[in-house]
Amino acid sequence: MEREIGYLRKHGPVFFVIRQITRIGVKEYEAIAGQITEQGVNLDGKLIAASPENSEELTAAVGELVKRCAVTETKAVPAYDAMLKQCRSAAGSVRGFAEELNEEQKAELADLVAEIRAGAVLLGAI
Repeated sequence: MEREIGYLRKHGPVFFVIRQITRIGVKEYEAIAGQITEQGVNLDGKLIAASPENSEELTAAVGELVKRCAVTETKAVPAYDAMLKQCRSAAGSVRGFAEELNEEQKAELADLVAEIRAGAVLLGAI
């Protein structure tokens, strides 16, 4: 539920309308969000209204926009994979750490965890 509220705050109600009609994924929506307004989807200067009556045209327009940005998304995947690998490694290191921490170390670790969480919030993951 929190995630949906976050999407609503970030993208507005049109996010849910477009996703329901076109079955587009969140990542794809966010990649083309600059072409979406409360009124609809802008494809090459033509506005396709965000309504079920336009579902075929809307789906085609969204598909075209997603296809156009696919090259950009493909380039982003390795960076994401590397970041995810680092996070998994860090989580494993923390879980496997067997020594006692002093108060300063606990505070330092807590600050770092908060920083990672804040970054995840900015990415919309939390």
